[in-house]
Amino acid sequence: MGCRLLLSATVLTLLITSFFSEVHSASFKIVNKCRRTIWPGLLSGAGTAQLPTTGFALKSGKSKTITIPKSWSGRMWGRTHCGRDSSGKLSCLTGDCGSGKLECAGSGAKPPATLAEFTQSWG
Repeated sequence: MGCRLLLSATVLTLLITSFFSEVHSASFKIVNKCRRTIWPGLLSGAGTAQLPTTGFALKSGKSKTITIPKSWSGRMWGRTHCGRDSSGKLSCLTGDCGSGKLECAGSGAKPPATLAEFTQSWG
């Protein structure tokens, strides 16, 4: 009986604490489970804060955590089979954002691409 009461008190304390605490951000952990490097692309929606990165290389087996600010909306997608031409311009066979750089710099994914859209909104 004492264990049940302690468990109930702990759950109640956690609920009260989470109700009164202010949530500032969330995070996404992007993990590359492919055999080759991928180049994730990220694009913030209109009127939302820009993320610290809009694109990066992620080697096989590696991961990167991206912090998402409060009240953020946007897209994430994977770019694959990317390479640089003789002038150094980056292009990808899938999900290319057309910036010619590692960072997408406000450009979205060109088909073919599989993307995920998120909206995080806390009061």
